[in-house]
Amino acid sequence: MEVVNDSFVFHTEWIADLPESYRDKFSIIAIKYGCFGVEPVISEDSLEFSIWVKIKRRIDADKVLYNKTCEKRAEAGRRGGLKSGETRSNASRNEANKANASEADSPDNDGACVKQNEAMLQTSKQNEANEAIASSASNNEAKRSNASNGEANEADTDNEFENDTHTDYEGQSP
Repeated sequence: MEVVNDSFVFHTEWIADLPESYRDKFSIIAIKYGCFGVEPVISEDSLEFSIWVKIKRRIDADKVLYNKTCEKRAEAGRRGGLKSGETRSNASRNEANKANASEADSPDNDGACVKQNEAMLQTSKQNEANEAIASSASNNEAKRSNASNGEANEADTDNEFENDTHTDYEGQSP
């Protein structure tokens, strides 16, 4: 037997007023029909058939009601999910549009560009100054190496003289 439904609603009122021997029989019949879709073989002109027809109608009506409820809930979930997704996407679009609009309309926007250009210009000037200092240091190093080889400049001699003169007066009071 192939399972048609994993479960169904079993109403105890179906078998409550039946004699004990019929309770077991109709419980098994209801379970086989509700879960597996198997209809019992009962003579249509018997009292058992009239009991069975009432149970079958109730199982079928409950199944239809259950399927309608599932469809309504699925549709409500789909609508809620779509609406929620639209709300989220609209909110993110609105935030992006507001951010873009505030940047474009902002009086500081032109000022930000000017500040950025000024910063770039200052960085460029600083790089030029660093290069000048580096070349000056390399020139001084070259002069020192020339002086140690006996090729001292007049400028180097003057600087050394000033330094010597200054040290002479440091220790003495005027």
